[in-house]
Formats: sequence, C-alpha cells, structure tokens
Amino acid sequence: MKGAYNYFKHADRDHDQKLERFNPEINEVLIFAACSDFEGAFKTSPPILRWYVSFFITTHPHLLKDSYPKKSDIMDAAAALTYLPGEALRTAAREVLQNFLMDQKIEAPIKGWA
Repeated sequence: MKGAYNYFKHADRDHDQKLERFNPEINEVLIFAACSDFEGAFKTSPPILRWYVSFFITTHPHLLKDSYPKKSDIMDAAAALTYLPGEALRTAAREVLQNFLMDQKIEAPIKGWA
C-alpha cells in the first residue's frame, strides 16, 4: 500500500516510474464496494451509482451469491459479455456509460472523458 501511495504522491516528478503489483481489475471491485457503502450509508443511490452496480453485476455475475434474486437471469444475460477480454469490456462499458450520461443529461465525472 505504501508503494502505491508514494507512486501517486511523486507522479509529477517520477512520471516514467511503473507501479509494481498493480492490478487494474481490482478497481472494479473497490468501486462496487464504494457504491454499496454509499447506498448503505445514505439510503439513496444516484443514477451513476445504479449504473455502475448494474455494470458490475452484469460483468461479474459469478460473484453473486446463489441466493441473489434472479441470479440465473443475470447469468444468462451476461453470457454474451464473457467473450470480451478485460480491456475490451471496459471500453464497451465506457461507451455505454457515456451514452447513459448523455441521455440523463449528467456531466461526465471526469473532464474530457465523455
């Protein structure tokens, strides 16, 4: 953890350094956990959080408990996504999110991203 902290702290000076032991796929899980924590704490879920939770559940249905409502329906719907490698899946999700943001008239969370 300290390695990641130092990497980001000094990124302006050491921009050619590489972050060791970084797995970008863990971010998906951490963002999902943050969305769940937000909903639990505030008893509400803004549209962007609901979108992300839907994306995560659809792309990671194997992480759902067997008792999760409609798990088999989600597994069937997600079957078409399993052929996409990680980066292609994230690119497709980004495009869907951009369309969602435009439809909802929500400004992109990161400037220059959408």
